Amino acid sequence: MNINNILAETEKRWQDELFGYVRDLFSREPIPSHDHYHHLRVWKYAAGLLLEIDKTGKEIQPGDVEDLIIACFFHDTGLVENNGPDHGKASRRTCEEYFNRRGTTIHNRKRVLEAIGKHDDKTYQGAGPLYDNTGLNILRALAVCDDLDAFGRTGVYRYAEIYLMRGIPMEDLGLKIMSNLSGRFANFIATCSFLPEIIRLHVPRHNLTEDFYRNYNLQLRLIEKKGSGSDTGPVGVVREIFRHTMSGTPDIPSVADSVIGSHENHYITEFFSELKKEVQSEN
Repeated sequence: MNINNILAETEKRWQDELFGYVRDLFSREPIPSHDHYHHLRVWKYAAGLLLEIDKTGKEIQPGDVEDLIIACFFHDTGLVENNGPDHGKASRRTCEEYFNRRGTTIHNRKRVLEAIGKHDDKTYQGAGPLYDNTGLNILRALAVCDDLDAFGRTGVYRYAEIYLMRGIPMEDLGLKIMSNLSGRFANFIATCSFLPEIIRLHVPRHNLTEDFYRNYNLQLRLIEKKGSGSDTGPVGVVREIFRHTMSGTPDIPSVADSVIGSHENHYITEFFSELKKEVQSEN
């Protein structure tokens, strides 16, 4: 079957139902950077990845696509109860509850649950290649597509919000993010080295996030020396993210609108204006 037809049929069967289910979960505990739109973006990256794999002559089975869309839409649902880096087990339980409630036969329930439960291991140990003689590796595909959503302005926001929620001080934020981002980027390059179009599309997005947090770290050093300038530049952006994280603003476009409407600094308003465009184009 043609990969475009497989994707269309899979999305027709699953996407609206999964999106609505995850939206309801996060309506009780808003996490704008990791809500139902994050899960949708990860699936869209996965669909693009499958199209590129298909171009290499590797066969994608309908069951692989079904397993992957479910894994994409449930991988971070555990953040509702555990916003730490080890939330995969909670996400797995949430998906198990969904399966039990729905009562529908899934192509490979065990493989889906395993991918969800292990996706947050950013050492990537034992994940295996993206595609081998057994076919598509669902865990590897999920991990790399989740990593892709850590790139771009969306990634800047995502990193700042979730790290601040975990209680990481602003002075430590940039260095921790740079370390994590480096690991994700290395995994992306290693996983997708045989897919040049994917590399071409997403390297610039990674570079934007890396440049932002490199400049964030430099600005913090200048602030420490001069004692001023924290209301502009990357540090000013992160302060706005922190303010809205604490106030419970429900989604990224709402955060962007609030900042644009209340802030006069050009760097900050431009960042949030471009962020809003980015998330709306991806969703």
